[in-house]
Amino acid sequence: MRLIIVFLSLCLSGCSPISDKPFVYTEMAMSTIAEITLFSDNKKAIKESFEEIKRIENKFSRFNKESEISKINLNGSAVVSGECIDLLKESIRYKEITNGAFDITKNNGNIFFSGNDVKLGKDTQIDLGGIAKGYAVDKIAGILRKNNIKRSMINIGGNLYLIGLPQSKNHWVVGIKDPSSPSKLKGRIKLNKEAGVSTSGDYERPGHIINPKTGESVKDVLSVTIIAKTATEADALSTGVFVLGGGKGMELIEKLPDVEGIIIDKDGVYVSSGLKDKYEPR
Repeated sequence: MRLIIVFLSLCLSGCSPISDKPFVYTEMAMSTIAEITLFSDNKKAIKESFEEIKRIENKFSRFNKESEISKINLNGSAVVSGECIDLLKESIRYKEITNGAFDITKNNGNIFFSGNDVKLGKDTQIDLGGIAKGYAVDKIAGILRKNNIKRSMINIGGNLYLIGLPQSKNHWVVGIKDPSSPSKLKGRIKLNKEAGVSTSGDYERPGHIINPKTGESVKDVLSVTIIAKTATEADALSTGVFVLGGGKGMELIEKLPDVEGIIIDKDGVYVSSGLKDKYEPR
């Protein structure tokens, strides 16, 4: 289950030239809650943003029979859009980065490309649930920037992108839920830059995150929070690192440029070197 990270900066002081309080817009989308927080009442930007979420869901959800992913899964092959090809190839790249810990295919299957034609290996199915929400968040961030939005927080089911910085403050504050008591915080992170943030966790549905290599539930890790340049990257890596576990997962985080993370497992909390001065345990 993708968990909503407790977002504390809505308590911040300060305002935009247009509004002295945040405008929070919420809709159900992609089987979760999509929330966009602005500091100006830009209805045009909000309309375009939620339309984009629906477009991406219609295009990439395996639960939509008319989606490009469903057509590939149903027929074993399909001619799809360049956007779909790009997202599939990006997913494969994260599979390689995580040594197979992140995998959009069933049964560790293969995907073959020929131009815009996609073909699946035997008994293979595709599920973009581990990357599509982050991708949607990044697309919305682009829409908000085009609409001259300087400060915003986008959140689709715990996949965040933070645009700009809060006025009168030099950082955002993101809270990390305590796996043993999700109504409480385990800690919080101060972020002084734009970033994508994603958490994968086992809070409410223990055992639902599967190791694609073994087909078994991941048992030792409780949650992983990843901070990266994009929400797409954070989304994919939070799942991959969760599967890798505390040791190998943190080793990967430390190797990747512009990626930081926090891993909570049964033995404790592991914080990447770049977050040592930004993470505050509670």
